[in-house]
Amino acid sequence: MPPQETPPEAGYEKTFLDDLLQILLEPRDGNNPAHDDRLRLIAILELLSRYLDGSGADAKIAAIDKLALLSLALWDLDSGVTHPMFKAKKLKHGAPDNTAIWRSRTILAVAFDYLMKASVPSRVASKKISKTLGIKKLLSKGAKAETSLINWRETLRNGVVANELAREHWTQFQKKLDGLTGSPSDKQKFLKAEAERLIAVAVETIGEI
Repeated sequence: MPPQETPPEAGYEKTFLDDLLQILLEPRDGNNPAHDDRLRLIAILELLSRYLDGSGADAKIAAIDKLALLSLALWDLDSGVTHPMFKAKKLKHGAPDNTAIWRSRTILAVAFDYLMKASVPSRVASKKISKTLGIKKLLSKGAKAETSLINWRETLRNGVVANELAREHWTQFQKKLDGLTGSPSDKQKFLKAEAERLIAVAVETIGEI
C-alpha cells in the first residue's frame, strides 16, 4: 500500500490562524500602503500553500499551483506587468467611486440612521457625523458633508446604490435593528452607543483609503 500522509496535528489550525492574524495586523513601513497590502496578500497565499501542503488534501498540488500563479501575478505588478485578472473593466461613462469609499459611506450612513431612529434630530445627527475625521475623502467634488450624509442614507434605504457591497452592508445593519429587544429607552441607548462605535470604525476605514 502507498504511504499514508499524516493528518494535521492538533493545534495546526490555531497555528494557521495565529500566523494569518500576524500577517494581517503586523505593521509595515507605511510609505506605500498599496504595496504593503500586496505583500500581505502574497504572504497569505504563501501561508495557504504551506497549510495545504500539510493538510493531506487530495487536490493540494493543483491548488498550490493555482496559489503560486496568483502570487506571481501580484509580484509582477511591481514590474509594471498587469495580469488580466487585475485589469479594471472599462465603462462607457467612467468608473464609479470605489468600494472602499462606499464601505465608509455606508458605515456613516448607518450611524446617521441609528441616531435618527434613536430620536436624535436629523440636523443634530448630520452635523455630528459631518465632523468625522477624514470625511472629505468620501465626498464628491463640491459636495457638503451634511447633504451627502442625507443622500447616502436615502439612496441606501431605497436600494439604488450601484455598489453591491454597500447594499449588502446596509441590509445587514437593518437586520440587526430588527433583532433588537428591550424597552424603547434601552433601544435608544444601544443605537446611540452603536452609532458612536460606527463613527470610530469609519475613521479607521477612511484612513485606509
